[in-house]
Amino acid sequence: MRRIDWDKLSPVGISGGRRAARIGIGTLAAALWSCGAISRISRARRYYELYRRPVPSFRDVLGSAPAGFEILWLALAVMLIRNYTYHLRDSRADYTMRRLPRRWEYHIRCWALPSLGLIISALLAAILLALYGWLYGKII
Repeated sequence: MRRIDWDKLSPVGISGGRRAARIGIGTLAAALWSCGAISRISRARRYYELYRRPVPSFRDVLGSAPAGFEILWLALAVMLIRNYTYHLRDSRADYTMRRLPRRWEYHIRCWALPSLGLIISALLAAILLALYGWLYGKII
C-alpha cells in the first residue's frame, strides 16, 4: 500500500502532512463536540419517562451539536482562500504554477486538502446525524 504524499496536495512550500493532520484533528474535535447530543437525547428520554413531559423536537434536542462541523467547514473555506493568496502574495509562484505542463496542478494544490476535509467531515456529520436521529426515534 502506497503512502499518500501530502506535499503534492498542498501549495509548494507548505507542509501538506501538517495541514492534513490539522484537518484530522479538527474533524475529530467536531465529532467529539457533536457527541454532546447523545446526553441531550438521553436527558429528553429521562424527562419523558419520569414526568411524562412532551418530547422536544429533534432540532431542539440537537442544540449546538452541528456547530463544530460548521466551524470546521468555515475553516476549510478560509484554508482554500489562503492557499490561493499564498501563491499570489507569499511565494509569488502563481506565474510559475500556471506554466507547468500539467495545467491543473495550480488548482489541484489549492483545492485538494480543503475538498478532502470537507468530504470526510460531511460524511462523518451525516453518519452522526443519522445515529442521533435513530436514537431520538427510540424515544418516541
